[in-house]
Amino acid sequence: MPEKKSPHGRNWPRFSNPPITEAILDLKVELPENTSLDQLAGFQDSIRDMYPGRRTRMAGKAEMAISEDKGIQLGEGSTIASLGYIFVSNDSSQMVQARKDGFTFNKLKPYDTWEALRDQAHKLWSHYVEIARPKYVSRIALRYVNRIEIPLPITDLSEYVLVAPSTPRTFPVEFHSFLMRMVMPYREYRAQAIVTETIEPGQPNSTTLPLIFDIDVFRQVSLEPDDKAIWEILDKLRDLKNEIFHSTMTDQAKALFK
Repeated sequence: MPEKKSPHGRNWPRFSNPPITEAILDLKVELPENTSLDQLAGFQDSIRDMYPGRRTRMAGKAEMAISEDKGIQLGEGSTIASLGYIFVSNDSSQMVQARKDGFTFNKLKPYDTWEALRDQAHKLWSHYVEIARPKYVSRIALRYVNRIEIPLPITDLSEYVLVAPSTPRTFPVEFHSFLMRMVMPYREYRAQAIVTETIEPGQPNSTTLPLIFDIDVFRQVSLEPDDKAIWEILDKLRDLKNEIFHSTMTDQAKALFK
């Protein structure tokens, strides 16, 4: 199994069948107050050949009132508005978001390499900066969603992941669902991590248990949009993501990704 050396000296195995279903690179920003949706729509002009699809990204809040005679109704304080746009690649495997609160690059399966994801995001970010003119970057984040097909039958989930539900012996060996969420500071990286673990509902006669292992790492910052430190921090966050993943997966789990 070939290894990839990180910028910080650690060696991580590179899998031929990685369990990554989606990788997300996100930069939160502060834009000028007069930034318009038309400006953000113009982001597509220079990337239309590769990202021809366009969706509107909505945001809002809802207030609900419940009464016996009228049931559930939206309150007067409910609002919904366009936040920006999502531009979709020809094969729907890539999406780039140009929003009033930031920029996001989404890469769906198949996943290639971190370098390919980072470099493509960097090119698209340059277009976003030119169009939206952000004043500064306030948050840098990476999120990787992994879907691990664990062979059935299984008697102990910890054979595959070292972070798993611990139940009394009187509980059934099998369970239909669970959800674990951990928020942890990593002072070495000046970052935080949110790790979420759950399972998808099994299909009839399925031979595998789909385990979702979601890693979200981020750092709060205040940086100019052209500061090269943004991309250096992303390299470090990727290293943190790998540290969490490889320290949690057992050798039995990693064998599934070869």
